Amino acid sequence: MVPVTQTNNDPPHPDTCKRMFGYSIYRNKNVQMCLLIRNMNMTYGVDFRRAQAHCSIFGGRIGIFDTKEKLEILQRQTRCLWVNFIGDDSAGYTWGTKQGFTEVYNEEKHSHLFFWGQPFIKMTKSDLNGQRCGIYSHRFRLLTTESCYSESTEGSFKSCFIHEVCEKSLYTRDDL
Repeated sequence: MVPVTQTNNDPPHPDTCKRMFGYSIYRNKNVQMCLLIRNMNMTYGVDFRRAQAHCSIFGGRIGIFDTKEKLEILQRQTRCLWVNFIGDDSAGYTWGTKQGFTEVYNEEKHSHLFFWGQPFIKMTKSDLNGQRCGIYSHRFRLLTTESCYSESTEGSFKSCFIHEVCEKSLYTRDDL
């Protein structure tokens, strides 16, 4: 008789996520994610390759927020509005609130918000009618949060505090 080896396909226990430097478990509805949110302390833009490298150093990858439930995990942390690129069209994005998606923007209709096909660079707080806390890029599958806003009437930029969001994907579940 040959012994049968049983493999354990259960996901790692959430408590082990909490023991990793800087990572925490976040839950929303049927979704669980193990995330590290770090301040990149950059001005004007986001260097995606640098963010990818940092996440790799910390044993994770750039957070993938490909469902509304996953996006809401970060939206709940910030308690404010967010912008995301959910869907296949990376040239358009949706302005969302706690109540759900409200308006889709695209480069053709809202060119003043876009720069070289990416909307982040030219957006200031005055461009939108609420506090902007996040940009989700479908192309890069990255959500950054920032505290960039204008204090002057000329609309000049302050330094932006960009946060990279790293994910330990082996803890991500959507079947809770």
